[in-house]
Amino acid sequence: MLDIIIDTNILFSALLNKKSNISQIILNSKNRFLFYTPKFTLTELELHKNKILNITGFTDNQFDKLLDMFFDKVSTFDEEMIPEFQYDIAYNLCQDIDEDDLFFVALSNHLNAKLWTGDKKLITGLKEKGFSQIIETKEMLELYIARN
Repeated sequence: MLDIIIDTNILFSALLNKKSNISQIILNSKNRFLFYTPKFTLTELELHKNKILNITGFTDNQFDKLLDMFFDKVSTFDEEMIPEFQYDIAYNLCQDIDEDDLFFVALSNHLNAKLWTGDKKLITGLKEKGFSQIIETKEMLELYIARN
């Protein structure tokens, strides 16, 4: 099994369209991938709940059920369990790209896992700095299909 760190924008996309490739990969990858995200991702999604409700037309109850479905498949990881040196490494990688992503990069390093993101600026910036633990949705879909 492959360990994958999912950033907030991937989960946001999944919530917006349950039938999308992103959603299907997350919901139907039993025994193929282990998904993780920092605990604060739940808080971020809750902060954007009204935006998601407005876009999708979901009720609060529908949103909560869908969120539960995704988080049955995605384990949250307590940010405090990541060693400080991993944050230092992540900060050096992210400081001139987007410091908000340092938790995902630190967790990716800590678990030696791939970081699944759709953030092109982050992908480009990290790859330029030699961070090779990035996986994009196209690659995830190829792996998902290959492992079916």
